[in-house]
Amino acid sequence: MANISSYTNDQSIHPDDKVIGTDGSPGADNGVTKNFTVADLAEYIKTTGDITVSGKMKVVVNDITASAGGASTVTGSNHFNVITFTGDNGTHTITLPVVEEGIILRFKTDGTISNTKDVTLATQGGATIDGNGNYTMDRPYDGITLLGHSSNWLVIQKKEK
Repeated sequence: MANISSYTNDQSIHPDDKVIGTDGSPGADNGVTKNFTVADLAEYIKTTGDITVSGKMKVVVNDITASAGGASTVTGSNHFNVITFTGDNGTHTITLPVVEEGIILRFKTDGTISNTKDVTLATQGGATIDGNGNYTMDRPYDGITLLGHSSNWLVIQKKEK
């Protein structure tokens, strides 16, 4: 039998990768070893409740480069967004995804944002941000955290420098 440590590890996880395990109890199949995909495991974790992390947790940061008259769109997977403004004065619009219940999105500007280099967060489909159709970030090191709830975005934390 081959030793698992003898196989090369590409250090990446793909949804089609296989995970070997059992259902944990003998039952009708007598605890037979089964193959699961990483995607199956992720779906199971997503639908079964709490996730506990011990130690550090890393998130993927979505870097947005804004420019006057420009536009960007974020998806529900872009949970942590850092915004840098380049070029001339003006406004850059970031379109939020359609609201999903319970989704959290965070936005943070760096030192390049100012009262003449603005970033507007715009909603879709009639959604609002705390009752408004959009939200403007116009200071360096501004930050806002939004929660999708009841078809709208709610501001759950805001930092203005």
